[in-house]
Amino acid sequence: MVREGTADCLIAFEKAEAQRNIGFLGDGGLLFANAAGDLVSGSAETLEQYVSAHRLRIFSLHADAVCLEKNLKRSLNVMMLGFCAGHKDFPFNEGEIREAIAKTSPPRAREANLQAFEEGLRCARSA
Repeated sequence: MVREGTADCLIAFEKAEAQRNIGFLGDGGLLFANAAGDLVSGSAETLEQYVSAHRLRIFSLHADAVCLEKNLKRSLNVMMLGFCAGHKDFPFNEGEIREAIAKTSPPRAREANLQAFEEGLRCARSA
């Protein structure tokens, strides 16, 4: 179990999930979210205060839109992993993630998953 205020990294597949679980991140934590726009501005004052007080680093990608545009609707989770791996402070190695995707994806989904991972990397690097 991860205790509140102790996580190094949080990957959220929707905006509400990010906002609901942000309190699990510790000082300097990373939040990667599938969300359009800003996650914090206009939110509850306590959320803005938490982000500021704990020096959280927040990165968002509207992955739903990218998946639709690239016809990768079933690979959103893998695209988000690529988006995370494209950031220098993400604690997992890009090559190891790519290898795990290739090894564990069902044959019919392997190519789409690898394509989604690469698209996530591209989005991170172009931001």
